[in-house]
Amino acid sequence: MVFSEVQSQVQEILGRCTPTELYKKTSRAIAMMANAAQWDWALGTVTLRAQTLTPQQCCVGANVQNLNPTAMETCGYVVLPSWILTPLGINLDGFPTFPRDRWFIHHLNGPGNYSAINCYRNFWDDTGEVYSLMAILTPTTVLAQNQSTLDASATIRLFGLDETGHEIYDSGGQRGIAIPMNVPTTQQFSQITGVYRPAGNGVITLTGIQSGNLLGYYYPNQTNPMWRRVRVPAGVCCVTMTYKRANTDITGPDDWIPLWNENALYAAVDAIMQLDLKKYAEYASAKQVFMQLLSEEQDNRNAQSPVGPQVLNFSSSPQDRLWGWGAYPGWGPNGGGNP
Repeated sequence: MVFSEVQSQVQEILGRCTPTELYKKTSRAIAMMANAAQWDWALGTVTLRAQTLTPQQCCVGANVQNLNPTAMETCGYVVLPSWILTPLGINLDGFPTFPRDRWFIHHLNGPGNYSAINCYRNFWDDTGEVYSLMAILTPTTVLAQNQSTLDASATIRLFGLDETGHEIYDSGGQRGIAIPMNVPTTQQFSQITGVYRPAGNGVITLTGIQSGNLLGYYYPNQTNPMWRRVRVPAGVCCVTMTYKRANTDITGPDDWIPLWNENALYAAVDAIMQLDLKKYAEYASAKQVFMQLLSEEQDNRNAQSPVGPQVLNFSSSPQDRLWGWGAYPGWGPNGGGNP
């Protein structure tokens, strides 16, 4: 549905308020519903192409144990679009996989950073948020370009590290540097650690001049753009994932709401209003109503499968697939499969 289809009823629930307050409270209601459970309307499926390097590119010289710290995190990865909040399930080139969080490389029973360069086909790693669409493997100058003529005078501020690994400051002693449109920088970046762009009228892109890689694609409402990165094995081509959608704020009557149940939305808006009034009993009651409405609809939409989810028990033995070496001879620190 689009917001204009429910705007009058939402306005009636909230009473007299400005359009800005109307959009904000509706956005909060949608976010509250989305966070309550994994509803189908908040989920999506997409296939993305992974960016990969060969194991030789991930290493300095021929020794697999001589890790290149810059390329170590980028032997196989995909940066998620801004409309994806978090991946829930992933298969790699058609094969199902298990997730591992960003702390896994520190686990005493895990492979450490070897997981970045070994062909472990059974897992993917959530490595957190990044500020560039592609990793910067060698220091580069950058170019910001506007797609709308209304943004021709815009300036973005880029934070990062220089070619020596030191944090970049401008001539006034402030962190980061201001970058006008269509003017290549003289400053080189080895890593981008933050971006600020003022709200504008169109997309602004950031390109690495030496590599030609697209480093940033900033939408008009993205003032602090960042993306989530998932690490996959080197050599993976296609990453198919089921994901939870990021919550998109309502900013106008034509904005799309990925929701089926209007009554649940009305109850959620009422819950937000009661919460703001600190009427917690009424808030809890309204929340129970929209939860019940969404649960009933979800139950009616769920396919009745006779086969339940399967959980495989992997131990931390080096011979198990948790390490990713045993099933692939020639990989691992000794070059012969299992260590």
